[in-house]
Amino acid sequence: MKKRYKFVLIPLAVLTLLLVASALVVDWHGKRTLERSVDAVVADGGFRDFSGFARPELADDQNAATAWLKAAALAWGETGHNRNGELTAEQEALSKPQYADLELLAAAIDARQQAVDKAWEAADRSAVHWPIDYNDPISWIDNEYIGQTRLVGRFLSADARVALSRGDYVRAEQSLLAILALSDDVSVPPALINSMVSISLDALAMNVIEDNDANLSRDLPTLREALSTRPYRSLIADALRGEIPFGLAYMHSNDTEIAYLGRWPVRLWTQYDMANYVEVLHQFGALTEQPYAEAQSSLAALDEPRGFPYVLSGIMLPAGKAAAQTANHVELQRDLLLLSDQIRQTPVSQRIDRWGGERELPVDLLTGHPVRVWLAEDRGIVVWSTAAEASDYGPRRFSLVCQTKTDSLPPELEAYQQEWKDYSPRAQRKVD
Repeated sequence: MKKRYKFVLIPLAVLTLLLVASALVVDWHGKRTLERSVDAVVADGGFRDFSGFARPELADDQNAATAWLKAAALAWGETGHNRNGELTAEQEALSKPQYADLELLAAAIDARQQAVDKAWEAADRSAVHWPIDYNDPISWIDNEYIGQTRLVGRFLSADARVALSRGDYVRAEQSLLAILALSDDVSVPPALINSMVSISLDALAMNVIEDNDANLSRDLPTLREALSTRPYRSLIADALRGEIPFGLAYMHSNDTEIAYLGRWPVRLWTQYDMANYVEVLHQFGALTEQPYAEAQSSLAALDEPRGFPYVLSGIMLPAGKAAAQTANHVELQRDLLLLSDQIRQTPVSQRIDRWGGERELPVDLLTGHPVRVWLAEDRGIVVWSTAAEASDYGPRRFSLVCQTKTDSLPPELEAYQQEWKDYSPRAQRKVD
């Protein structure tokens, strides 16, 4: 009887030891795989954990964040902009300044000069420290300051629109430069939500310029210079890499619904899952630095859904392809605006020779084809991306169609005339 037990127990014991040893080896190897993945990110300028983003505390009178949030309170009230509540006529105008009645918008701005002054003060401050607990990155999910910064950006864009209508280019430039300063401050720390809001603020400033036919080189030269060096692709690439320490902290936090994924024995596969998460984000960052037309197929491959064992990667990986496309979109919008300004500085009598016909033009980041130029009969200029000609691009196409001193569209875009009337702020007013 005892011999029979031995024949059973000894193999079970050996099997148990083998299973334990295998589990320990798999766990060790998983940890090493994850460590190597994170080491590669750190070697590329990234951070191992969220505390790497920490900045020193600042006194309120030195902290740009304090002034930005105060400007939001002065412009919108202490409770901020309540989207679900009733808006006054002035608040409605400030919410959508591109469509607002100019007299009403001017009245709203004039009544809030203190908010404008405080925003300019914030823009002049050289350091920023947002109300973030860098030792508890999970708490960052619930922060409200990002929404408030968008309100300040919208408010400054309204001030710039009013200033341009009054021919006050000094004031317009100051408010538009303040939007860029706010954009820089919002991108700290470099995580994806911050950086996407950051580049949307830049796009907001560009829309003001185009909607009002502002002459950048002549009237807003400092702004033109500032826009020309904005690193949109690098910003989003850094933000994608910046998601890595946040994701690692999220997995290991006891306050999240996926905390169990960091515990034994589930950890046996989640170490590899997290390594995959890190590696994919690292690759997304590298690809985002490239023109979208060149990186599109590789980005699409990385964006494919993942099954077992990459459960966590499937849950937490952001839409890297869409983020890269947005970065390229805004950078191309900037390039089109600057090209249109360059053409505008060319005497009318020389424009056809210099810019008409099959001339060498900058390459479109989204499509890889040259951008297009159309010199309208009313002496206006239209510069656009060939991406805007695609039927499935939607109303967003008009941010890739830069119209200067004209409301006309080139023949290639005539099919979208009604769409332009429905969505473009230019269609709501008459070009002088």
